[in-house]
Amino acid sequence: MSTLVIIKPAGVRHENIGVLLFALLVLGLAAGYIDYSAAPRAAQHSTMTDQIDSRHDLNPIEQGLHADLKAAAEDILWRLAEQEPVTLKDLNDDLIPPFANDVVSQERGGHQWRLVSTPDQDYWLYIGSSAKPSIAGSFALLVNTNLTHNTPPTSKESADAIKASLWFIAKPAPNLPTKDNLLPNHSTIENALKTVGWKQVVSHFDASVTRPGT
Repeated sequence: MSTLVIIKPAGVRHENIGVLLFALLVLGLAAGYIDYSAAPRAAQHSTMTDQIDSRHDLNPIEQGLHADLKAAAEDILWRLAEQEPVTLKDLNDDLIPPFANDVVSQERGGHQWRLVSTPDQDYWLYIGSSAKPSIAGSFALLVNTNLTHNTPPTSKESADAIKASLWFIAKPAPNLPTKDNLLPNHSTIENALKTVGWKQVVSHFDASVTRPGT
C-alpha cells in the first residue's frame, strides 16, 4: 500500500524577502552612483558669464546653425590659407550653410549676413543677424587670418592652426562700433562683442540638455 506524502516548499516567504532586499540594494547603489557622478558633471557644465554652452544653452535649430558654422569655419580657414576669396558672395554661391540664402536658411531664422574686418585685415567677423529671434538667435564667426598672410599652408593642420571663435546673442545682432565698415583694433574686438551682449559659444561634450525652443 503506497503512502502519499505532500512536501510543501520550504522558505518561500524568506526567498521572496531576500529577492526584495537584493533589489532594494541594487537600486540604492545605482542611485548613489548617479548622485556621485552627477556632481562633477555639473561642475564641468559651468561656464563663464560671457560664455554659453552649445549643447546646454542653444535650442535644436541653433545647435544646427552652430554645427554649420563650425564646418564653415574650417572651410573658410582653409580657403584663407590658400589665398582664396571667402566673401559672403563666395560662400552663398558655393551654397555653404548657413551663408546660403535658401529656403532652409529662411526657416531657421532668416539670418542676414555681413562681413567686417579690422583695418589690418587680420581679423574678419561674419555677423548673422536673425530676422526671427523666436526661432533662432544671431550668430557671429570671428576668424583670425593673421597666419595666412606670409606663410602658405603645407597641410590641413597648418590651416587649422588659424583661430576662429563663434558667438551668439538671442536677439537681432546689435551694432558694433565700426568705422567705414572696419572693426576696432583686434585686441578689443572680443570686448566690443561682450559689451553689446554677445557671448562666446563653447562646447561641453558631456552635456545633453538643449535650450527650450521650437
